[in-house]
Amino acid sequence: MRVGSLFARHGLAPLVGGVALAVVSAAAPAAAANKEHQQMMAEIRMLQEQNAQLQQSIGTLVDALKTVTSKLDEQAATSRKTTADSRLLIEGLSGELRVVREKIDDTHVRLGSLAQEVDALRNSIPQGPPPGIAIDPNAPSPSTAAPPTGPAGTPPAGGSPLPPVANAGPPANPAAGMSPGRLWDMAFSDYAAGQWPLAIQGFETYMRAFPKSEQADDAQFYIGEAYQLDGKMREALAAYDRVVSDFPQSDRAPDAYYKRGLIYSTLHADGTGGDVMKCTPGSRFPVCESMIAEGGHFMQIKGREVYKFAVTKFEELIREAMRACELTVEHVKLIVPHQVNQRIIDSAMDKLGLGPEKAYVNIDRYGNTSAASIPIALDEAWRAGKVHKGDVLIFVAFGAGLTWANAVVRV
Repeated sequence: MRVGSLFARHGLAPLVGGVALAVVSAAAPAAAANKEHQQMMAEIRMLQEQNAQLQQSIGTLVDALKTVTSKLDEQAATSRKTTADSRLLIEGLSGELRVVREKIDDTHVRLGSLAQEVDALRNSIPQGPPPGIAIDPNAPSPSTAAPPTGPAGTPPAGGSPLPPVANAGPPANPAAGMSPGRLWDMAFSDYAAGQWPLAIQGFETYMRAFPKSEQADDAQFYIGEAYQLDGKMREALAAYDRVVSDFPQSDRAPDAYYKRGLIYSTLHADGTGGDVMKCTPGSRFPVCESMIAEGGHFMQIKGREVYKFAVTKFEELIREAMRACELTVEHVKLIVPHQVNQRIIDSAMDKLGLGPEKAYVNIDRYGNTSAASIPIALDEAWRAGKVHKGDVLIFVAFGAGLTWANAVVRV
């Protein structure tokens, strides 16, 4: 009462009322804010609890995933091991199967060889007497029987008429009782030793004894090789022809075709003539600007020396080829020379006594085409109809070094 009357006496009552109103007004929002803060804290605690539960669930799920992954890894490892074991087993079975197949093939080969040996032994056994003829076991053998004492053609006293004397049969088969392998080894040994006639005889015997052998085509081919190495070209060509005609599907047929085409060839060299015809560029002296400027990249030829050399060798090569192959001028369809120089070709043909039509020349159109000259000339001659299948040709060529070569071919 005293304070109120004091405020009233001094006129402070309105001020006090306002302050009280302000205090009351300020207290209401603070209470509301405090309540909202408490609610937010409750929600945060709830979220923290939910986060903890979620972390726990994730941990449980991770553990479960680890367990599943571990089991999957174990199953994969087991599967890999099983697969590896199966693969090893399959590989082992495959290897054993290959061994069995090889043994079967070897057995077939041995059986075939054994059959041939049995046939050879059967053929070597002398034939017995024809059925129906009685044989006296007490009769002396032909080798021990005493000769008749009577005149020629008359029986001895008290004896029976003598049977006519049989003519001597053909000589014994040299392959009788011999296996194919043994007979082949003997023939090939003679071939390897350079005994050409013996090798030819051995291979011919092999073919007569075992005409259906797998090596019959090889035997015929080596007959041709032996003839060729013995310098008998005609017989060699005939042998190669038989390989082609009798064994067209064998692996020797391509070789026989080649040998039948390339009848003869030689290659010669003389290093003392290295400066007569040479070409500087190469691995030792690569082409460079200074070499080109000096003209060192062109072929360098000493014309006079090359002319004498080429004319002489041209004639020698032709005569050598014809002599080795037993050829005459009539046998040779065409001579295809290295197109080195027209005068060289004309001079050599004149020395051989052959007309210019016997040599194919295209140097007037292309010049000296070096190593390509013979192939170009041969192609032109074929296209022009100057060469036909079966024709015999002679190639002669010269090169740096000095080198020279010839070849006899049958188209």
